[in-house]
Amino acid sequence: MKPIKIGILGAGSFARAFTPLFKAHPLTRAVSLTDRLPDRLAAEAAHASIVETHASFDDLLRSDCDAIAIFTQRDTHAPFALRALRAGKHVYSAVPAGISLDEIAEVEATVRATGLIYMLGETSYYYPSTLFCRELWRRGLFGRFVYGEGEYMHDMAHGFYEAYQYSGGPEWKRAAGVPPMFYPTHTASMIVSVTGARLTHVSCLGQVDRATVRGKRACPTARRWTFTRAWPPSTPPGACPQRSRVSTTVTTARTSFWWTTSCAPASRAPCRPITSGLPPATTCLVWSHTRRP
Repeated sequence: MKPIKIGILGAGSFARAFTPLFKAHPLTRAVSLTDRLPDRLAAEAAHASIVETHASFDDLLRSDCDAIAIFTQRDTHAPFALRALRAGKHVYSAVPAGISLDEIAEVEATVRATGLIYMLGETSYYYPSTLFCRELWRRGLFGRFVYGEGEYMHDMAHGFYEAYQYSGGPEWKRAAGVPPMFYPTHTASMIVSVTGARLTHVSCLGQVDRATVRGKRACPTARRWTFTRAWPPSTPPGACPQRSRVSTTVTTARTSFWWTTSCAPASRAPCRPITSGLPPATTCLVWSHTRRP
């Protein structure tokens, strides 16, 4: 493989953890850094000993980098990724891939159209415990799989509040929170990457956030959203053991959820999705599914 040049977008504390890894990789020929804040850009470039910097994303797109690594606010991931792909750049993106189904669908369609590589940087995939279980699964040491559980706990007081305050300013709380079931990648990746299964049914119990959001009170009663998705046609038969179940507990600073997913075999007939809208200020979803006989 030919060595590549990586352009890092976003010079915050999260990007700082990845910069030395990119620089140390034997297939990286160079690394550049981009940020819209000149002082932070200069400081991080000096810290990481990076010579090439760019003051804007447009400048980065015009550069000779082969791939762009995105470490910005979550609502900017998909727009930046789409522009990078359309400019002929491969993409590595921090999670989540997008903040809506439409965004994620557009990213997928653009990757297929361009033939470029897009990687979602899900860190739990590389946890020692996940690597260990993946190896045991590969060797067939688990036997018949009937139940698995993956949990991700993160105390937001460990650096996250400061980062949100730095990036969001006086109104940082409006952008700091996100419904946990809109962001299940850390927990789901552990089970999915070990078993090779795909999520088909989701059930989530939680509570409504009653805090003031954009000057309005959140809805005081929980709403219901029923969701199901057929097993992807491309999945080979037998890839997921019939009636296997996966349970995940997700906890954030504001809400706690118990989340259960059920995997179905490829031959199973698809269920019809039924959805009902949620008030914009609601930060909790109750997902449910009635299993067909």
